[in-house]
Amino acid sequence: MTRKPDPSVNWDDNDDLYVLFQEVAHAFRRAREGELKRFGLTYPKGGILFRLYFGENPMTPAELGRLCFREHHNISAVIRRLQEQGLVRKTKDAENRKLVRLALTEKGMEITRRKLVDTQVRKVMSRLTAGERASLRRILDKLQPMAFQYLKELLPEEYK
Repeated sequence: MTRKPDPSVNWDDNDDLYVLFQEVAHAFRRAREGELKRFGLTYPKGGILFRLYFGENPMTPAELGRLCFREHHNISAVIRRLQEQGLVRKTKDAENRKLVRLALTEKGMEITRRKLVDTQVRKVMSRLTAGERASLRRILDKLQPMAFQYLKELLPEEYK
């Protein structure tokens, strides 16, 4: 859908694509929040569970924070709440005792596997053909590093 903003604004196809991208991303996020809420989880908690489930496991809180775009104090609070729910455990790193590693507990694995993986968002994405998904992945893989670089330039203290 092409939008027709104020004619005095220098609006182009890039702006239109950005707005469309934001609308889709917002709809996905709201749907995901609704799914997570049924299980007593927030969007940040769900993101951490997913990163631990599908990522390099175990990982440090700093690695997890970078992946989830969360600041240290924020990620620590969410991790603490996930620990209280029995979904995440902390262990000392075997080689560097100053480092803490995070991993899903059995309960965390089970909840993520059974209740959080098969989602409406996944069902919506499955409507794309394999070729469309590959094209979308190539485009997003191209945009992601540029977006991260932009974040680092705008917020250098948060994205070291």
